[in-house]
Amino acid sequence: MSCVNCKVEVFSSALQVLALRKPKRSPSFFKVLIGDFDNKLRIPPAFVKYVLKGNVPTMFTLYSDSGNSWRVRVMVEEGSYFFNSGWSKFVKHHDLEIGDFLVFFLVDTSTFDVLIYNGTACPKNIILAAKKRKCLPPLANRQIEDTPSQKCASVSKKPKAVYRGIAFSFHFM
Repeated sequence: MSCVNCKVEVFSSALQVLALRKPKRSPSFFKVLIGDFDNKLRIPPAFVKYVLKGNVPTMFTLYSDSGNSWRVRVMVEEGSYFFNSGWSKFVKHHDLEIGDFLVFFLVDTSTFDVLIYNGTACPKNIILAAKKRKCLPPLANRQIEDTPSQKCASVSKKPKAVYRGIAFSFHFM
């Protein structure tokens, strides 16, 4: 014979555990880099409307796993919002290429944490960190600037991979 009160207690305990384990999620969006992304990148209109509620700051700070941050100006063009001035420095520093996948997590009203993945579906900064490790100052000495505080002159630049025939399929429910 089963106890109804026992089942309720077990169910209640399970819900409490699930509530504790549920991670807090920041609002986010992703971009697959295709086309001309070197000088500007469009912020998704739905993100502007539903998350930022139309209150888009003129500047965002972008943080990446490289340990640096970038101030990127926002421009409005035909009713759409774009990362613009400062974006090309972010692109060059991270050696962004067609097919790279970026996830932007909103930290506060004017700050994003950016995760970058390459064509291998692995974080791109794993590779960049290995190449640039000797050129970055200790974490305590880093500061927010328009451009990274250290440049790595000893890293040889390999040719960018050429992606042909990439097909992306996204299903939204």
